Amino acid sequence: MTPPSSPRAVATAAAAAAASSAATRATLDVADSSSRVAAPAWSGPEGFSKYEEDVAVWRFLTSLPANKLGGSMRMVLTGVAAEVARQIPVAALIEDKGHVALLNALRTAFGGSDGQRGHAAYRRLRGLYRGDRSMEVYLADVAVALADCRAHGYSLEGTLAAALVLRQAGLDASKQASTVALAASLRDEAGSEERAVSTALRDLWGGVSVLQAAPGAVMMVVTCAEHQELAARQTTPRPRPRRLPRNPKGD
Repeated sequence: MTPPSSPRAVATAAAAAAASSAATRATLDVADSSSRVAAPAWSGPEGFSKYEEDVAVWRFLTSLPANKLGGSMRMVLTGVAAEVARQIPVAALIEDKGHVALLNALRTAFGGSDGQRGHAAYRRLRGLYRGDRSMEVYLADVAVALADCRAHGYSLEGTLAAALVLRQAGLDASKQASTVALAASLRDEAGSEERAVSTALRDLWGGVSVLQAAPGAVMMVVTCAEHQELAARQTTPRPRPRRLPRNPKGD
């Protein structure tokens, strides 16, 4: 005969069962929510490499079974990318490797060779001018474009990259000269000419810089020390001139 349990033991067992049930429900909810993570949308024809990266991230996040990945990817494709996806038979798409077959078809249609992708990345870089964007936004976009070029085998040496970044920053001759002078003093610390020019552009012409010059103003920065001294002068209020006493009337 089983001895009767105390009320405290019964309450403890009930609490443990409730906690276990709650943990199980939480696990199921997480699995269900991860299976509902939408596949990345894309319309083509540009940007296949970025789409492929988004698919890799999505595959890490989703808990869908392998035979549903290809169908989920196809359902959110639009434009010419969707037309290419229709070349994959449904029977092949719903297999465990269906998503691989779909990616291969899209890569063949839009990926191109490494040389073609490298030239396309370089053309995008050459067309990247600052315009009316802030210097910080321009430098961030240029850094992404340079990384894209190098990722596809179109390597740019530091001197060429620095000249391109400076030329397309939209500065007049005077501001370019100031930037070059400051970059020369920063080259050892920055480690490369490209990073030195980017740092000089940000320091001199960034949105919070105290060295914003009026149109037509001429300013030459020769050394980093002179640059810091000039910045200190521009941020230090100037003393007001003393007014001379007025002569009394009749003198």
